[in-house]
Amino acid sequence: MFTVVNVHKEKCHIYCGRTGRGLAGTLGNYTPDRTALSYWRWFVEPAQSEYRANFYALCVKQYGTTMPEVKLGCFCKPKACHADALAVYANARLDGHDDADACLAVRNMFENS
Repeated sequence: MFTVVNVHKEKCHIYCGRTGRGLAGTLGNYTPDRTALSYWRWFVEPAQSEYRANFYALCVKQYGTTMPEVKLGCFCKPKACHADALAVYANARLDGHDDADACLAVRNMFENS
């Protein structure tokens, strides 16, 4: 199961913030306004299917599918965070959903928040 933690308060397995503060990040929120909502919208666009596939492959390659909890870390938790989209997507894929259904789970999350 993927969860999101604040990197100031807990150790994480995968850092999901932008590069800086001594951390290298490739999964950061690089949308123009850097809000969680704009990232969630960007993340589910069909054009981002390769990004989603690479993210999920990274998760499975590094942590497999049997680790009880994989912590994604960012600076903005407990506030709404772009990494919430990553966690929802990864959990849906681990539950056997395909890319489209996992994107629907992310879309449902941000529409209900």
